[in-house]
Amino acid sequence: DLGELGDLIRRRRNQRGLSQTELANLIGTTRQWVSRLEKGKNDIGTARLLAVLDALELNLDIRAPRAAVASAPLE
Repeated sequence: DLGELGDLIRRRRNQRGLSQTELANLIGTTRQWVSRLEKGKNDIGTARLLAVLDALELNLDIRAPRAAVASAPLE
C-alpha cells in the first residue's frame, strides 16, 4: 500500500543522507510532493515512482501477492 511504500522511501532517503528537498531536486519535483509521498498521500504515477526509486538506488520487484503464490499449484 502507499503508506508502506512511503515509509520505505523515507527510510531509504534517510539512509542515503538526503533531505526531502534534495530528493525533490534529484527527481524534479517539490519538497511538499516528497513529504506527501512519504505519508502515503500521493497518487504516484509510474514514471515518477521509477524516478524516485532510481534516485534512491532501489529497484521495483513485481510479483504475485503472497496469497496467490501460496495457493498456486507447483509444476
